[in-house]
Amino acid sequence: MHTEKLRQLYLKIRDVNTLSQKHFSQILEDKGITPVQFGVLVTLTEDEAMTMTKLYKLVGCVPSNMTTLINRMVREQLVRTTKNPEDQRQTLVFLTQKGMELRNSLTSLYQSFLEANFKSLSDKEQATLLDLLIKLEKDLS
Repeated sequence: MHTEKLRQLYLKIRDVNTLSQKHFSQILEDKGITPVQFGVLVTLTEDEAMTMTKLYKLVGCVPSNMTTLINRMVREQLVRTTKNPEDQRQTLVFLTQKGMELRNSLTSLYQSFLEANFKSLSDKEQATLLDLLIKLEKDLS
């Protein structure tokens, strides 16, 4: 493929991602939460703790930012933390009742956001796009 076409493809993927993130940030701003905080809430389960290391990898946040973010979420009583009794170097993060309630209240909002993002694509087009993006991700990894 011609270099200019590849450049346009790259820029279009970047721009769509940026617009999607901006829209989601605006939606969550009204609820007093950031997209990364939302990511933490949906990643944690009600009955199981997760290490900070695993959490920042799953959420896609750098470790130093994750620490600051989790500390803020502890102050807001959305999560709680404790040292791992088996390895004191690790911090375990737990979802609190308040965190679960906030996550549950945002579930339909998130579903509506996802549906609005992809409403212009048929189910088949969505599946094709997903397959192509997975292929690109695999190749880039």
